Amino acid sequence: MRLISVTQELGDDPMSNMIRQIMTLLDECQSKENAKHTPRGTTENARQGFWNGSRPPIGYRIAETGER
Repeated sequence: MRLISVTQELGDDPMSNMIRQIMTLLDECQSKENAKHTPRGTTENARQGFWNGSRPPIGYRIAETGER
């Protein structure tokens, strides 16, 4: 597997490989943190009466309220 970054220019030398592995670990950690907090946000959104997305149940439609 090869990681290609548009924003960071990295070579193929051993130091670049180490930096690439560190960046991959940091990205994985950030992804796990996001996964941990997303359910809490959607639960709070639903508790406040807002729709979290996807298709509404049959017989309902989505209405814009103008508030967030």
